[in-house]
Amino acid sequence: MSVAVSLSVCRVVGIYVRVCVCVCAWERAVDKRCHTADGDPAPDPSTAAADACPAPKPSGAAGEECSRVDSGQWACFTCTLINAVGNAMCAVCGGERPATTSEGEGLAQTVQGRERDAEDRHSDTAEEQAQERMGNAIQRMMGQVTDMGVARAALDTVLGVLMRIQQKPDDTKLRRLRLANPALMDKVGKVEGGFGLLLASGFRYSSDALFVECPPSVSQMELAICASLVASALEMLPG
Repeated sequence: MSVAVSLSVCRVVGIYVRVCVCVCAWERAVDKRCHTADGDPAPDPSTAAADACPAPKPSGAAGEECSRVDSGQWACFTCTLINAVGNAMCAVCGGERPATTSEGEGLAQTVQGRERDAEDRHSDTAEEQAQERMGNAIQRMMGQVTDMGVARAALDTVLGVLMRIQQKPDDTKLRRLRLANPALMDKVGKVEGGFGLLLASGFRYSSDALFVECPPSVSQMELAICASLVASALEMLPG
């Protein structure tokens, strides 16, 4: 009987010891999760990942789509993964590595240079087109006019219009000619191909068909080229 009692007591003691050990282990685990080694509260697990690997921040600098991290690593703009220095593409989503500031500036300079080249080509083309239009208009008029006095009056009138616009480019009244103007109709309108000279220099009929207008898009250089051709035609007239 005493032996059975002794065994029962041992079992109870053993169970108690195991319970104590488990409780102590649980307390240590809780204490470790709630405190750091120096006694400060442990960071929230939900924010720890964000602190260790911050998401990229947009930048206003040309060519930069996300912020850089220490030691040359870069953050993917798509999935925010921090990639190694040598990676040209994101290891997870395959996104391209954003350009550095210097690379972005170089790209911007290249684009600006191409835009300037395109503008220069457009300018050259517009001037060449104006020269071709006016040359053809003069040839057509001279081929249809038999009276050189009439041709001289038409050329002289158109030259005066172009010269006045060049002298006062901001005066919009000089760019708008009424078709019913007696002097304009007598010297230009009645001449076969006379109004063609104005149209070749950039003038257009107004929507109400009461005026011919030279829009601001016609450059001073285009007007100067047309005026030069008209002046040359005047000098070549006999008499």
